[in-house]
Amino acid sequence: MNCYYHHGTAGSASCHECGRTLCSSCSDRFNPILCEGCFTSSQSSERKEIVKKFTISGILLFIGMIFSIGSGSLGTAIISTYFIAAIPFGWTLISRILSGWVLFMGIRGWIIYPFAKLLASWVIGGFVAPFYLYKMIKRFKEINNDMNTVIQENADLKAGA
Repeated sequence: MNCYYHHGTAGSASCHECGRTLCSSCSDRFNPILCEGCFTSSQSSERKEIVKKFTISGILLFIGMIFSIGSGSLGTAIISTYFIAAIPFGWTLISRILSGWVLFMGIRGWIIYPFAKLLASWVIGGFVAPFYLYKMIKRFKEINNDMNTVIQENADLKAGA
């Protein structure tokens, strides 16, 4: 079988997502072996997830500011607003830790769990938010660089053809 993108070249590997046949130059572009379409799709969906977390955190930051306006101390208002905005990061960490445990709860656990998780996310989120923010911003930049590289490679191929 020939490469999906280079019809005259023999295929040497296949995309891990869709199974398209790829030549050696195409299969060496991404790790794991992905075709360009699957790579851009996965990068795009990961980018959307990062933007979604930032958006949720921003909305919670705004809500926290509204509720903190009436508090007496500016320092208390800033800290409580920060911890409210950090809830998604605490939620993510708790979800990773307790991923399989939730299935084995009784009915009381299912009733209490969301409220306990929200409270724990509020407390833990303030401490893990800086690490998650750093990681997300770094990954967002990597995705943008990867996407720009793919766009540039395509432009170079079209210019050379």
